[in-house]
Amino acid sequence: MAEQAEVSLLPEKKTKKPYVPAEEKPEHKAMFLFYERLGKIRSIPKVAKEFGKSVSFITTLSRAFKWQERLIDNIKRDPIVSGTEKHVDSSRLKIIGVINDVIDTLGALALISKNIKITGLETPEDQQRVAILTKALHVYGVRITTPKDLRDLVSVLKDIIDFKSGAFQGEQAKVAKSTVNIDKLLILKGLDD
Repeated sequence: MAEQAEVSLLPEKKTKKPYVPAEEKPEHKAMFLFYERLGKIRSIPKVAKEFGKSVSFITTLSRAFKWQERLIDNIKRDPIVSGTEKHVDSSRLKIIGVINDVIDTLGALALISKNIKITGLETPEDQQRVAILTKALHVYGVRITTPKDLRDLVSVLKDIIDFKSGAFQGEQAKVAKSTVNIDKLLILKGLDD
């Protein structure tokens, strides 16, 4: 007995491709501007409702005319954003300077401590230098009263440096890695252990 193929009496379903305009019309530009101006409450359904169009149509337009990329480009060109980026860069450089000052001060303290351990003598000059260096750390709000405080501080500084160097990309990464004295911090970590 030969097998018979089933024949469907229903017509084949045709998938309808969404309409994608070849060029962005003024109405489409107005939709994008509305979308952009919505700010934090921005959404495709809100644009669809405002212009009386379907969500799928607005989604198609947003993809076809790269609304997300355009938003990012417009934000980057915003003078307030670029001014903020410059301010952040300036603050970042100041923080790096503070970190380096703290690391240098800790290095000097560690060397004094090491000399006292080796010689078994603490001279009045050592005491004076320790007092000056401790005051220097107080300027930055750093108080070291126990060896654990020093270990914690070195650990935090190392975490900041690790985080910061991971936060930069490209040319900024080279600058960031060269501005913080990571080697000196690692030496301090070794002296403290």
